[in-house]
Amino acid sequence: MGVVPVMLLCTIYLPGILSTEDKGTVFLTAFPENVASYDPINHVHKLILTALYEDTRVNVTVGSASKESLHMNAKQVESVYLDDSDELGREVLSQKSVVIRASKDIVVLSVMSRGDRQQTVVVQPTKSLGTLYYTPDLSSYGSSGNGLGFQDFPGAKGKIVVINSDKANVVKVRSSGQTETRELEPFQVFQMNSSDFQPVKIEAEERVAVLLSHPCAKTTNCTCEMMAIQLRPANTWGKDFLLPYAENETVAVTSDKSFTVEAGSLTNTASTPSYSSSHHLIHDLKSQWAKSSKDSSLMLLEPGKITQVIPKSHFAACLLTSNQASKALVIAPDSEKNNVRFWNVPLLADWKQFNSSLNYSWAEIDLHVFENYLIWHPSAKIMVYVKHGEKWRKAYTLSTEPDPQGCLLEPHVYSVTDQSGTWAESIRHCQEEQQAELVSINTEDVHLTLSERLSNPAEAKDAWVGMRRRLVNGEWYWLNKQPVNASKWEQGEPGVSEEKFCVSTSLRGPHKNTWRSRSCCDNMRAVCYKTGVYLPLWPW
Repeated sequence: MGVVPVMLLCTIYLPGILSTEDKGTVFLTAFPENVASYDPINHVHKLILTALYEDTRVNVTVGSASKESLHMNAKQVESVYLDDSDELGREVLSQKSVVIRASKDIVVLSVMSRGDRQQTVVVQPTKSLGTLYYTPDLSSYGSSGNGLGFQDFPGAKGKIVVINSDKANVVKVRSSGQTETRELEPFQVFQMNSSDFQPVKIEAEERVAVLLSHPCAKTTNCTCEMMAIQLRPANTWGKDFLLPYAENETVAVTSDKSFTVEAGSLTNTASTPSYSSSHHLIHDLKSQWAKSSKDSSLMLLEPGKITQVIPKSHFAACLLTSNQASKALVIAPDSEKNNVRFWNVPLLADWKQFNSSLNYSWAEIDLHVFENYLIWHPSAKIMVYVKHGEKWRKAYTLSTEPDPQGCLLEPHVYSVTDQSGTWAESIRHCQEEQQAELVSINTEDVHLTLSERLSNPAEAKDAWVGMRRRLVNGEWYWLNKQPVNASKWEQGEPGVSEEKFCVSTSLRGPHKNTWRSRSCCDNMRAVCYKTGVYLPLWPW
């Protein structure tokens, strides 16, 4: 029996549809050049994989070579070490893409280290990749010398690294009025120098991952260290940003349209060059917020450090810290901050308010390195950044929609079968073919969901639901053993017929889904329900 699925409380991931979650089953990354090739200190290239489900199988490849195969269980964390030869050299094209494939959702952190210096990148799953990216303006320093330090040194240049997905692709890179076009094979890597610091537009026909890196970004005292960040695509941009740690830093704002940006008492306008993007650098920021008139990306620039700030429009419900983090920075609405959960208990923290007009607060908490922590909210969207060494990064986003029961990994699914059967046959079909149950509409929320999501006015037919009458006393009950509180009987129903012991719902349209008592031997389609999957709310 076939079914027509409808997904509740999630985004359906189709080409061109936005996803901002960091969990997935396929990931692409690469390890850019770390410091100069002649540096004598050994470099470490490592992937940290975290499983969210039992019986998860993971395979890691570099090019055509299989590097590691793992069998992992829920909450298990494994490190995969790669060879020095897997690091990108200075070749323009290579096959050194790192591909991680999993049978069930995982999250991935890449770690590049040299001595006691470490660079981490949250690897985005392919469902969260895009086809359009922009690099920020990296051209200058603030008055206090707090720019990124993205400068050329002998033997060390900044790079834009484009990692192709599983289809042949055409990538166009535009900067300073010039366009370079590259045809890429599946999983091929393309590198180009970004030494002129100007904003760059990367546009592809198919999804790609884009890294911005420098093998020796200048820090302080005539030293440098490796810097890398995975850019987020343009369809994840936003307008409102909260910046608790941005004071006196340089902020790079980038958009594909002319825009005005406000940050405290500052107001600036940037125009869009025809070849690339509009951009603005705010030096020595004196504000904890910034607002752009157009969708934009915003990055904090410090010597040797770059932090991509997540807009409020892409805050999430459930986030997981990596086991490399020593601190977490939690941002929540003022009215909801006391409902933030740390695993299964309220988060106890010293909350500080942003500007009162923003209606948000933030708190910093200490974490134990080598442990993961789940931070979530049952009814509001929040954001969590984590500190790896001296660098702040966004925590893993596991789910975007709040749920009072916890961290929802897989959505609740309601589906209507496309073939007919008796009421009893419908129970079996839901169980055997969908690992689901005949739906019980025991709350107003469930009724509204079905009314809005499953209605089909073009057909206007009825479908079985999980209610029936007791033979002994004639009382109605739901299959999930919940009481029949909400009542949506059609006028004149349920009647008193001794032959009508089962119930159907109409699918006529929103707010027209009424119930009818039926003979259980009638033949019609059925509404099935599969409960969502939650991450267990106890520490790892």
